[in-house]
Amino acid sequence: EFELCFIGGEVNNNHKYHKDVKKLFDANEIKYFLNITNEQIDYMVKDSFLAIQFYNDGASLRRGSLLAMIDRGIPIITNKGEYGEELISLERKGIFYRENTSIISDIERLIIDSSYYEKCSKELINFSDNYSFTNIGDQYQRMIEELK
Repeated sequence: EFELCFIGGEVNNNHKYHKDVKKLFDANEIKYFLNITNEQIDYMVKDSFLAIQFYNDGASLRRGSLLAMIDRGIPIITNKGEYGEELISLERKGIFYRENTSIISDIERLIIDSSYYEKCSKELINFSDNYSFTNIGDQYQRMIEELK
């Protein structure tokens, strides 16, 4: 059994968004934790099974909240955008677009097939390694060495 919770920082209470998500999951009850601190958000999402994050201009690596879920290995349902080409390698491997006709079966598979869930989680974590401070620092170091 799952609990559907909206967790977020300083946001407007967007009732249409909440209603759409509620319908997607056929959820009767939703818990709201809005306008809470980053520390509270971090604590609350650490054990999440699945994240639902829709953006006005679509998912991309410009979204810190998206990167936070990727870094934790939490599969994400989101929407496509014009700046999300860098996420193509994760499609149906941890990132699931609501526009895909297979979205419901993908969610069911995540719930039923623990090995698939683990594979998706690892794909996300491995992907996030590219954006770690250590990796970015190493890339800068290599670039500086090449310029010498």
